[in-house]
Amino acid sequence: MRQQNSTRRCLQAVGFAFLAFLTLVTIGNPVHAQVLTTGGVSGVVVDQSGGSIPNATLTISDPLTGFTRAVTTNPSGLYTFSDLQPATYQIRVSAKGFADSIVKDVVVQAAHTIDLKVEMKVGTVSETVEVSAQAQVLETTTNTVSTTISPEAIQDLPLAGRDALQFAELVAGVTNAGQERYTAVDALPA
Repeated sequence: MRQQNSTRRCLQAVGFAFLAFLTLVTIGNPVHAQVLTTGGVSGVVVDQSGGSIPNATLTISDPLTGFTRAVTTNPSGLYTFSDLQPATYQIRVSAKGFADSIVKDVVVQAAHTIDLKVEMKVGTVSETVEVSAQAQVLETTTNTVSTTISPEAIQDLPLAGRDALQFAELVAGVTNAGQERYTAVDALPA
């Protein structure tokens, strides 16, 4: 009888430990830092007088990879290309009664949305107007403060081993519990 009770208690303890383990595995996963690796382009298509052009077709392409995607402006002339990989793109804009416009050198970076206004000129279908995109001084589409660090910048860091994590620890809100791999960003595990 004693042996049965001790065996039962042992099985209960093992069952409890197993249940605790399953609970920990299923709901106890740590929250990982969320890094946005894509960018976007949004804006408005207007005529020479500043009026919006609805139903204009915009086609964005990356000549190096062959990637293309097309969107149409809404009734207010607004468009959005989201989830674009960082690259240098070209945008072709066409609308009935207007000369096609090509905007070259549109640089998309991770975690950035470029605000790009495209002005179209009245013309025939055979005409094409080429424009080079200029760097944005002020990003007006989001309130996120971010930047893209190139691999060359990491190599030029004055840190031992040139570890990007050591560089990230210089940002406000990042704490380190004394061990390199226990870094937290705003109290969340990195």
